[in-house]
Amino acid sequence: MEAVRVLVLMMVAAGIWATWQRSLFPGTWAHTFHTAHAEERGLLTQARRQLRPVDKDQRQAEKEAAGQVKAEKEKYEQRVGRLKREVALLRDPGRGTELGRLGGLVLYEHVVAASLEGRLLPARARKSCPAIEQRS
Repeated sequence: MEAVRVLVLMMVAAGIWATWQRSLFPGTWAHTFHTAHAEERGLLTQARRQLRPVDKDQRQAEKEAAGQVKAEKEKYEQRVGRLKREVALLRDPGRGTELGRLGGLVLYEHVVAASLEGRLLPARARKSCPAIEQRS
C-alpha cells in the first residue's frame, strides 16, 4: 500500500513538473521536451535571465517617474489653490483698515462708509442699501 502512495506522489510530481515546463516553453510537446529543441530552450532560458535585471530596472525607473509626476501634480494643485485664493482676495478685498473719519463718513482702504448720526450702520443695512456704502 505504501508503494502505491509513493507511486501516486511521484506521478503527481511528474505532472506538476510537466505542466511547469509547458508553461515555460510554449508550443508543442516536442518544443517542450524533445532533445532537438534543447539548444533553443537553453537560449530562451538565458535570454530570460538577461532580461530580468532589465525589467527590474525598468519597473524601478517607472516607479520613480510616477512618484515625480505625483509630486509635481501636488505642487501644481497647491499653486492653483494659492492663485485662486489670491484672485478671490483681489475680487473682494473687504473693507481694509480704517484710514480716517469725517463727520458721518468713515474712510477705509477699499470702502467709504456712511453712518447716521456718527454711528456706523450694521453690516446688514449697508449691504441692503448700496447707496450707503460706496466701493472705491
